[in-house]
Amino acid sequence: MNGFRSQIIGVDIRPNVTRICRFNPQGNLCFSVCFDLPQPAMPGLVTVLLGEQIEFVDPKAKADIVGISLPCQIDPQGRISQSCTDLPGWTDVTLSDWLEPRLSRKVTLINSAKCARFGISHYSSGNCIDKCYCRTLGAALLAQKKFNLLKNSP
Repeated sequence: MNGFRSQIIGVDIRPNVTRICRFNPQGNLCFSVCFDLPQPAMPGLVTVLLGEQIEFVDPKAKADIVGISLPCQIDPQGRISQSCTDLPGWTDVTLSDWLEPRLSRKVTLINSAKCARFGISHYSSGNCIDKCYCRTLGAALLAQKKFNLLKNSP
C-alpha cells in the first residue's frame, strides 16, 4: 500500500478542451470526462470548472492526488504555471494553491510534454489504455510518484 487512497486523478488542460481521468494506481482507467473550455480560458474560471469536474469524476473521494498536465513552463516544485503561450493569462498562476483547498487533495502541475512521454512509456509497457489518455495518465502517475517520494523522504 502506498499510504494514499486507492486511486489517482490526471488532468490534461489544452487551449480548447480539458480531459479529467481517474485511474487506479496501476494506471487502469476507472472514469473519464472531457469538456470544452470557455474562451478565453482564464485561470480563475478554469480553476472553478476543474473543481466542479474533479468532484464529478471522483464524488466519493477515492483519489487524493491530482496531476495536471499543462502546455506551459512549470516551476520546479510543480505549483506555478510560469508562462504559457497556448493559454493567454496563464503567467505566474498558482493553480496548485488555488485547487488544493477546494478539492482537499494534493495537486501538482507538470509540463504536458513530460506527461505525454511518461504516459506513452506506460502505454508501451503493456498497459491497455487508449493513446488519447496518455497525458492524463502521465500526469496522474507522475503526481503519484512525486507525492510518494515526498512522503518517504526524511
